[in-house]
Amino acid sequence: MNGYEERALAIGVETGAGDDAIVNSGSIVTEIALNGADPVAGVGILAGAGNDEVILTDGSLIDGSIDLGENEDILKFIGNVQVTGEVTGNGGTVYHPTERGSIDYKPFRCGGRDRAE
Repeated sequence: MNGYEERALAIGVETGAGDDAIVNSGSIVTEIALNGADPVAGVGILAGAGNDEVILTDGSLIDGSIDLGENEDILKFIGNVQVTGEVTGNGGTVYHPTERGSIDYKPFRCGGRDRAE
């Protein structure tokens, strides 16, 4: 071991503390290639602390994961939305795909409330 760890992170959209709103109708594609290895998806959306709302409208593609951060957050899908990575929020995994593909379910909240509305 060389005494240090190599790390790389790609983030498409990142917000800070506070109550933020993110609306997307296009593609957010993140990709990491380290030392000649096959590329892997990064973090498509990283919402910081606060009560955030992420709205993905018809045609949205998030090629990567979504981290809703801490506190009470809302994630809404409107129409045909694709997310290729896992969706996490408030310290837990909300969705984890078994293979790359799309997900289709109703809006939900993270942070102490039922996830399905």
